[in-house]
Amino acid sequence: MASAMGTGLFSFPWIAQNTGFIFLLIYIVAGGLFSLTAMYLLMSVAKPNNIKTYNDLAELAYGKVLKRVSEFCVIFYAWGITICFQVVFAKFVVEIL
Repeated sequence: MASAMGTGLFSFPWIAQNTGFIFLLIYIVAGGLFSLTAMYLLMSVAKPNNIKTYNDLAELAYGKVLKRVSEFCVIFYAWGITICFQVVFAKFVVEIL
C-alpha cells in the first residue's frame, strides 16, 4: 500500500508541469481533505462500538459476506500494485542494460 502512495507522490511534478502549480496545490489539499474525512468517518463508527481492528469494522459495516469481499479487494489491490511495479521495473532494467 505504501508503494501505491509513493507513485502518487512521484506524479506531483507531472501534475505541476501539465496543469500548473495552482492545480497541484488544489490536488494536495483535496487529497488531504478526503483522507481526513475518511479517518473521521471510520473513527466515528469504530470508537462508539469499541472496534479495534479494520476487519471488525468491515464486518460491522458490511456484514460477514461483504467483509470477505472487502478483504479480497484489499489483497487483490496489493497484488495488482506489486505486479505493476514488477512490470515497470523490468521495463526500466531492460532499457538501462
